Amino acid sequence: MAAATEGERGAEPSATAAPTTTPSAEATAEAHDGARGRAEWRSAAAEWAALQQTLQQAGEWRARAERVLTTDKVALAEMRELAIQGQQLHVLMPEQSLLERQMSDAETWLAAADALQAPTATLDELAKCVKQYTKIHLLSDKVDGLKEREAGGQGWLEETRSMFKHAAIQMSTLHEILESDGEAIYCVCRQPWGSSGVTMIECEGCQGWYHITCLGISPAKSKQFTAEGATATFHCPRCCEQRGVNFPFEPRVTAPQIKRLPSVHKAEQHVRKVAKLRVRIEEAELLEKAVTNVSTWQLELLPTLLESYRRTVVPNTARHAPHAGAVLGVPPGPRGHVGHAVGGGVTNEELCRWLEEGERFRLECDLVALLKGWRWARQLR
Repeated sequence: MAAATEGERGAEPSATAAPTTTPSAEATAEAHDGARGRAEWRSAAAEWAALQQTLQQAGEWRARAERVLTTDKVALAEMRELAIQGQQLHVLMPEQSLLERQMSDAETWLAAADALQAPTATLDELAKCVKQYTKIHLLSDKVDGLKEREAGGQGWLEETRSMFKHAAIQMSTLHEILESDGEAIYCVCRQPWGSSGVTMIECEGCQGWYHITCLGISPAKSKQFTAEGATATFHCPRCCEQRGVNFPFEPRVTAPQIKRLPSVHKAEQHVRKVAKLRVRIEEAELLEKAVTNVSTWQLELLPTLLESYRRTVVPNTARHAPHAGAVLGVPPGPRGHVGHAVGGGVTNEELCRWLEEGERFRLECDLVALLKGWRWARQLR
């Protein structure tokens, strides 16, 4: 019995029996590698999904950017919003740099437009800014005001050119015509220096200057007078006549072209229009200067003529100087016309000299009209 009992006890598991065999190091490493692989796979899958989403968003962004870049006019706010969205994608796209360049052009133009809001902006600056607007893709209502001011300035210039249409001043631009105000006049054509760009030659007798083309002298023949070391002397047609010799050339111009200059009063009214345009026009400043120049000359010469005007009165000739009476303060004559002097003690030489002085100006003042009336009256006597 004892042996059986002992045998049965031997069959029971012992509390101190050895545990089951633990996994080997290789098996443990394989398990760890598998877990890490699964984690990496899940991470890669997530990254791939994010990349696919980014690529999809980038594609959609590029489509919107393409529409913006190819649209004629786009607001700056829309450009900025799209540019920010593109930066947030962190994807290098060629449209981004193009969009940023377009934004830079727009910002530069807007800054220039803001700087031109002051009435001191010149017409050239406005025209340049409006032209630049057509070259960029910006949509801005600021261009409307600039266009309006530019159009007003250009319209003023056209009116001014029309005023000088029959001025018979041979200069290519209105600016040159006005800039030459007060300059001495030369030649038979009575033009300012350099007006036609033709070579001029000086008379040895009267020291007057003449265009060779006006006097019928070819450039080749003019060298006998103008070339270095030339010994031939030149005399103008008038000096040749006084010397009793024939002028050796056939003049192309024998008398100046009739000039019809704008009146000072018309010019003053025209200059006042510029203030309403809110634009600085250089020609307007030159025209205003011309008004001042001829008015100053008139005031300086008036005292010399006033006494002669009061002494000698010839009725019915006021139509040749409609403003003369108002300028000189002389009341209307007995027949309803302003009395008009024939010049009194003024010599023909003085009259011609004063008329020549008046010719230098680009506007006709009342005094020039008066002097023309005197000359006309003397020719009738």
